[in-house]
Amino acid sequence: MPALVSVPYRPSSPITGGEMSAIYRGKNMMLRSKPDGGLFYEAYAGSENLNEPIPSGGLTGTLAFSPTTNLITGTGTDFFGELHIGSLVLANAEPLVVIQIISNTQFRSGRLPSTTETVATGEIAPIIFAVDINRGTLLHGNATQYDKGTILCVGSGTLRINGSVLPGDSLIASRRAQVALYDSATNTYDVQDIGFDEVPTISNTDITVVTSGGTKNMSAGYYSFKVAYYSTITTGWGNPTETLLAGGTAGYQVSAANSTFNFDFSGDTPPAKADGYIIYGSAFAGSSAISQVNAIQGGWFQIGNPIPFSALTAGEYAFDYTDFDLSVTVSFDNDPPPDAEYVASLDRYPFMISTNGKGVDSAGRELSTSPGAFVSPIKAENFDAYPSSYKVPTEKGEVIIGSVSAAGRIFVLTSNTLQAVTPTGIPQAPFTCRPFWKRGFQAPYNLMFLDDTLYGFTTQGMYRSIAQGDEGSESNDFAANVETQTASWHGAYVFVEHDPKNEQICFFYSASRQNENGYWETDILPYSLRQRDFNPTIVLSDPDRDMIVSGVASVGGHLEFIAGGRRDGTTNQWDTWQYDTGSDMDVPYYLAWNYMDAGVEITPKIIRNLRPKGKFTDASVQIYAVYPDTEIDITDLETGANSIVDFALDDSLTVKQYKIFKRKIKNALMWTARIEGTANWDGDVATVKDQFQELAYDIVETGGMK
Repeated sequence: MPALVSVPYRPSSPITGGEMSAIYRGKNMMLRSKPDGGLFYEAYAGSENLNEPIPSGGLTGTLAFSPTTNLITGTGTDFFGELHIGSLVLANAEPLVVIQIISNTQFRSGRLPSTTETVATGEIAPIIFAVDINRGTLLHGNATQYDKGTILCVGSGTLRINGSVLPGDSLIASRRAQVALYDSATNTYDVQDIGFDEVPTISNTDITVVTSGGTKNMSAGYYSFKVAYYSTITTGWGNPTETLLAGGTAGYQVSAANSTFNFDFSGDTPPAKADGYIIYGSAFAGSSAISQVNAIQGGWFQIGNPIPFSALTAGEYAFDYTDFDLSVTVSFDNDPPPDAEYVASLDRYPFMISTNGKGVDSAGRELSTSPGAFVSPIKAENFDAYPSSYKVPTEKGEVIIGSVSAAGRIFVLTSNTLQAVTPTGIPQAPFTCRPFWKRGFQAPYNLMFLDDTLYGFTTQGMYRSIAQGDEGSESNDFAANVETQTASWHGAYVFVEHDPKNEQICFFYSASRQNENGYWETDILPYSLRQRDFNPTIVLSDPDRDMIVSGVASVGGHLEFIAGGRRDGTTNQWDTWQYDTGSDMDVPYYLAWNYMDAGVEITPKIIRNLRPKGKFTDASVQIYAVYPDTEIDITDLETGANSIVDFALDDSLTVKQYKIFKRKIKNALMWTARIEGTANWDGDVATVKDQFQELAYDIVETGGMK
């Protein structure tokens, strides 16, 4: 007997194919390999709820929208302050993803709303990302972990790790970078802003030359100083004061042996983060005349170690020094970090992403802020410094909406291109940015990297390329087989992430449709790295709640995601889920093959004697036939309706060779089969999951219509 077997998924192929050409439609089934090299389909195990509800964020004011435009209008809203590109707003059951913020009262959604609302309240859905082997969640942005458990974060919302706020200080994210410093003795965090906005309040009159107390016999000459704040908490420091000169015009003169300089800091009010000063001084450099020039023009050198506030006596500090105590000339571009949308890493050094954007009106945002067209790297060895001279613009000033660190580069996403930030080896301009793909993106989460390959969902659909490749090396041929499935997808609702367990690249399309109970579903198209092919669509659906995906991440060897919305038609809730883990939930599945003609297009056939093999629960087999002058209804294949033959299968505990079902379908020019069931797996590895092995059949060419 010939048999229908586990062939690849080809939803974009012609509906009329050769014998056993492809799986034409399917749901919640994954192609697996047998030890002997054969293939079989196995049911999706379900999504495990990790019981970590993540709060959403309330949106100020009300929203109005309709299906006629993607322009969303607010009343009493603060879109610039509360929203970001990629924010998913749930407004009276309508999922709206922000692709452009026009003003405080207008933004554009990625697709047209399905309903009309005039005074809808909105909430911002949470997102998820990996923090080492843990789950991090925010309303926007991300966090990354460095030495000794230090966490650097930008975004909005409260940072949670595995569903819980940080012990000790909780971190309320903002566009200004913050650091959470871990104390292993107490298992708590100390949260601090990054950077120093202030310089010490000290003037030239607060410095005096005292002709006693010295021990180093300073050379008689002229000296100038600068002073900056220092923090032992972050081990960073800020920009210094202007050059401090006697009378504001000349260096402080040392004319007597054993003189000292006395600094009076009593009039200074340091920021809470600072706990010391760094004093910089000019050099004598061999003569009094040279020291006069140095005092005016520099350079300046750090004098000794930072001075803790505890070392001050009544707010004062006295010292002397010689050129021997000085090291290399220091630079003073220790600017605080600019507002950013994300933080990224390159060779373990932090970067602020999407900085120096245009300011808005005069309500506290007249200065540059995020999002913007720049990446801003840290100054090496100074955790508080992001020199403005180091910032790197995208080509053509395109605003950055997301980033991925990979292969010694930071790939930044814009609406028109993918660009790559790479080191130059030039100290004065350590990084550069150039286009990599000539295709843009509509959301921050449209791109991921694995095994030297980038996978993305661009404005022109699915693409991938070698991350070390040249500009324009992107290719979309790998996605041709699922082109019809993704043609209607809008990139604002797409997430791309790696599933380590199954070795898949998963393309999520959030809020793809509403189920029969009116709750939103999400579609997932998995690309198998083992078979180098796509699997049928995984559908996240629940009869009692929305499954709107708002974030995905690969964490600790698992693909995890946040999904939620309305629950039981009353309240909204967003939960953390684990992909294909075993959930003891009902998972409906099916496979349907291309219509087949046995290689003889115009000869009628009889299909009979059907025999399935597999492990099935609540399953049945449907047979479809096409007769002359008959329309082919693809919807019937998808839903299982209007089949010629439909017979139920007994439940089985393991793979079973079923009996032969004696049926006879006459005069079929083409035919196909569909098999469906409802899996329910609790994660027990000793239990066999539902799977399809084959469907054997007999076919007879009749030679004419009867």
